[in-house]
Amino acid sequence: MDTKAIIRDNVFPHISELLKRFGQVEWSLRPRTFCILRMLGCVDAMNAFIAEKRTDFFLPYNEKNLPHAIKGADMRAKFLRFQKLVLSPHHLNELEQEDSAHLHFHNSADDYFSYIKDLGLGKFGVVDHVHGTISLRQYARKRIHRGASALKDCEMLDQFEHELIALKALTHRHLVKLVSSYTDPFFVGLIMTPVADEDLHVFLKRTLNGETERSLRKQRLRIFFGCLSSALDYLHANKIRHKDIKSRNVLVKGSKVLLTDFGTAMVCNDNGQSTSVGPVTVWTPKYSAPEVATLQHRGKSSDIWSLGCVFLEMATVLNDRSLDEMTKFYLENGSHYQGFWGNEEATKNWINELKGDIPKSDAIPLEWISWMLKPAPDERPTSPQLLGCILDIESEFPFLCSLCRA
Repeated sequence: MDTKAIIRDNVFPHISELLKRFGQVEWSLRPRTFCILRMLGCVDAMNAFIAEKRTDFFLPYNEKNLPHAIKGADMRAKFLRFQKLVLSPHHLNELEQEDSAHLHFHNSADDYFSYIKDLGLGKFGVVDHVHGTISLRQYARKRIHRGASALKDCEMLDQFEHELIALKALTHRHLVKLVSSYTDPFFVGLIMTPVADEDLHVFLKRTLNGETERSLRKQRLRIFFGCLSSALDYLHANKIRHKDIKSRNVLVKGSKVLLTDFGTAMVCNDNGQSTSVGPVTVWTPKYSAPEVATLQHRGKSSDIWSLGCVFLEMATVLNDRSLDEMTKFYLENGSHYQGFWGNEEATKNWINELKGDIPKSDAIPLEWISWMLKPAPDERPTSPQLLGCILDIESEFPFLCSLCRA
């Protein structure tokens, strides 16, 4: 076989269409895998890949994570060799081009980026600051390690596909922007902009000594309330639930705030159904709504609760109190639990304490927060209601950026 005869990327949509015409809908979703198996003469193995929920995102494979349906050392070695023929060769421009197709590399994509520093670490991925070796543009790169085992790959790549689908569908000034995505032998990766200064948790925890710095932070925080509400309203209007809103998943870039991490995001169905029930695979207990923690029916209102928790942290710092003080208060009051859903008494008392001697306009967010943190989901505001309240406010301080007010 001529190992230089790499199949061009623009061929695969045609192969998918042909498979679909012949009634092989599931096969048509995996054109690269089909081509490899066709060259091996074992296309019947496609059904095993489908049964294991293996999409083309899993390419390239290694000996550890290649499905057992490919039997025999010789056949497995051929599969690993032939897969190079269906992988993207060198799309350096596409790798930094918005709206490009998902790219597959038989070599490490690290060759195309220069590492600058780490930005964050999550359950499924590492985010770092890189620049493209060709354009020198700066990006945030999220990488999820793959290849350890078939089972772990399935779980992690499911998260990756959720995030990729969500990011491709979304464009909003207060959401991170997807530039491109890729798979190589070691990682699946998302290339995003902008590179944030820090996450909201760090922004809120920072100790500021000068009055000018504290005043600037307050000015930004006030605007963040409306901008995050606008971002969530955009998600819900596009039938997407975030499902893991927390201060660590909010980024700060200068005076701009952005919602990020869509690995748990869920696309609602066409009739607007937005509820689910049963075990929760990935969640952050502290910010989770009561119905999530107790495995009840949950929907868009669960996002409202989680954003309300973030808003309460923001209001705490806005009113010259620290997150450490807030945590201590929760541990010493009510149920002595520091999570919001499990200590309703502490939440009410903390909000009342913040209402003390503060400017009237800075007490306004506490009214939204009390509404957002209602235990019953149907008593909370919808995202349009929340944004409408913020837009209607007459205050000496703005609670949205100029673009969100327009």
